[in-house]
Amino acid sequence: MINPPYVYGFASGDAENSAALWCRKLEKSDEPYLLLLKVAREELLGGCPPRIEYWNYPKGLSVQTMTSLNLSEFRVAVDPKHHGPRIVVPTAKVIVSEYDGLEEVFLCYRGAWLIRTRE
Repeated sequence: MINPPYVYGFASGDAENSAALWCRKLEKSDEPYLLLLKVAREELLGGCPPRIEYWNYPKGLSVQTMTSLNLSEFRVAVDPKHHGPRIVVPTAKVIVSEYDGLEEVFLCYRGAWLIRTRE
């Protein structure tokens, strides 16, 4: 397995203080998958919800630090028709779901999860 469907350390601080993992809902849904986020202290989520309902099949997770992120390339997780704000974040710790060249980046920004998809 290249990257498992779970990862530790997406929040600041010690790696064991945060974890993210993919789950599948039992009920039928247009968003059948959940990215669940567990933290030792709620403030580590930065105001973002502890779960992201998602439509794409889960991939392997990793945590990365990315630079020069243009948030207008992201979409709001709860309303994918809307783009993120027109700003560039110099450095951010993100959750990456990736397999076979398809990459989805999850970023918590001001209490909302933003998602960027790339091939």
